[in-house]
Amino acid sequence: MNILNLNKDEDYSYDDIFCGSEYLDLHQRAHLTEDDVVVSLSLDGCQLYQNKASDTWISIWIIDDLHPSSRYKKRSVLPGCFIPGPRKPKKMDTFLFRGIHHLSALQKENNGHGMCVWDASKEKVIYSRVAFLMGMADALGMPEIDRQVGHHGAKACWMCCQTKGRHKPGSGHYHLPHNHPSDAIPGCDHPDVDIRNLQTGNVEDYLRDLATISTSTTQAQYHHNRKETGLSKPTIFSGLDTTLMPPVPRFWVLDLMHLLKLNIPELLLSLWRGTISCERTDSKLNWPWMKLTGDTWTEHGKAIADCTQNFPTSFSRPPRNPAEKLNSGYKATEFYWYIFGLGPAHFRVILPQEYWHNFCHLTHGVHIILQRTISDEELQDAHTSFVQTVEEFEDIYYQCHVDRIHFCPPCIHTLLHLAPEVACVGPGCYSTQFTIERTIGNLGKKVKQPSNPFANLSQRGLCRAQTNALQSMCPEFNKSIQKKIPQGAHDLGNGFTLHPKKDRYKADIDGIEGEVISRTIGHARIQRWAELQLPNGQWICSIWKEKAYTKHRVHIARNIKININENIEYGEVQFYFLEQSPMGEQAYALVPLYSPPDPVLLEESFQTIWACSYQGLENLQVIKVQDIICLVSMQELPFFPGEAEDLWFVVEKPGMDDW
Repeated sequence: MNILNLNKDEDYSYDDIFCGSEYLDLHQRAHLTEDDVVVSLSLDGCQLYQNKASDTWISIWIIDDLHPSSRYKKRSVLPGCFIPGPRKPKKMDTFLFRGIHHLSALQKENNGHGMCVWDASKEKVIYSRVAFLMGMADALGMPEIDRQVGHHGAKACWMCCQTKGRHKPGSGHYHLPHNHPSDAIPGCDHPDVDIRNLQTGNVEDYLRDLATISTSTTQAQYHHNRKETGLSKPTIFSGLDTTLMPPVPRFWVLDLMHLLKLNIPELLLSLWRGTISCERTDSKLNWPWMKLTGDTWTEHGKAIADCTQNFPTSFSRPPRNPAEKLNSGYKATEFYWYIFGLGPAHFRVILPQEYWHNFCHLTHGVHIILQRTISDEELQDAHTSFVQTVEEFEDIYYQCHVDRIHFCPPCIHTLLHLAPEVACVGPGCYSTQFTIERTIGNLGKKVKQPSNPFANLSQRGLCRAQTNALQSMCPEFNKSIQKKIPQGAHDLGNGFTLHPKKDRYKADIDGIEGEVISRTIGHARIQRWAELQLPNGQWICSIWKEKAYTKHRVHIARNIKININENIEYGEVQFYFLEQSPMGEQAYALVPLYSPPDPVLLEESFQTIWACSYQGLENLQVIKVQDIICLVSMQELPFFPGEAEDLWFVVEKPGMDDW
């Protein structure tokens, strides 16, 4: 964790990739200016058809200089290459070469001074250099560009941390348990790994290993050196200008999408359901964590499905019934809401306490690491949680049994690198595979030629690149950036907007609601509004609007997170209203606040379960809409013996309170 101590400013926060040490070092070393451009590459494979061999690989270029709010939009992403199937390419470098060569040529333009570009804002020709910052891929795609051995090799960590894996007798498939197994075979009997002082691979170690693999004179020697170093050959990116890129291997970044929203959830569920392979020398009768079976699994699935209505539509995909749909294309976002959103509360009534505590440690770290803005203190907290998670995980699941080595795949080890990576390249949400996955999705939908889908996809990508270039040169062609306030809406400024429905005329509000309003603004004659749009893009409804929808199910979107006098509160919006004063116009919301959280449960769950009761009209407050932080989901807390009933817990969408 030494890399986190490089920053001595206690108030320092990481809110973009430019806050990481890799970019800051590159900026200082290359003397980058406002005229230079920074780009990154992302690579991924996909299947164009579900029931047909159609393996395709796609790469995209991301312009990092753009603001995060537009950097990952369709109009800003540049298609790089399309590698047709139906089988996986044997030599990926031959397809990536043209794009990398083009980048190399641009870096050498005008003797290294950069491209000649007309800058309309300065009304002069400028020289613009192109720097390369990050290479992104998932666990299957990364070996194609970093040329390491992959996640099954003896050195499977793509952060080059030199941690050596172990395998079971008679198997060549390596895993990454850190503790020495009781009956380790020769070659896998190295000492325990000190995960509290784990070091990320440095340039010197990489160059030494690369020299070792490059000097192999025979095939047998090459295989031996490849196993010992974890490298297969030099990466094609080493041909770029070394002054305009971080040193190899520091520009390979982790992918939080597949790690936290697919790999980790699938591992945990396979353990809790007992579907992970059990060796003959082991017995599932000795697995106290295997609780999601039989009727328990069925009832648990129904309970998760019943939570759907309490998820706002802006939360994307709410989780479907896992007992029925887990093997039917369960999406990464569904896994996240299921495991790390609803999981802490729902698994609490199922798992034994020590296994639930271990899961809560993990969830606490995940909630921090997925934020858009992470303070140095939060980063230290997240790393501590991940270290405790891995230590406890190996103690309670793996237990140093050689027949349980496969309980510790590389994804568990990778948790230890998440916090240090934020210090290097900024928050991981800015370097996930979501961008290319979305590009694959919206380009794949445009394929309309089943007889030749690969050529059709390439043409669609070419058309996208040409359209993006044209809209960049002539922004008036891009209608998506010309945002207009809808008719009937009221712009409050700073990104806040009130939307109808609204009362036709002002009217007096009766009862306790009117009394609370009168205490705040001096009277209770107002015009109610139904919806509010926040600067982060979220739309918050109100009870007044949602109660009108009685003929169909409504996804509840009226619960909010509020900052009241520097204290975090949660409430449910009754309605909004405007009030004119000598100081100007001010918008308010009438909000019944939830109770403070259960302190015992909050501490036991390591801050992952904010459980509170709904107080209704007993705790009404009028708040300014500017005090609203974000929209949240309030879910019913599963009953636990000895506790109060009718409790609710908070589920937040990560990153929404950082705008």
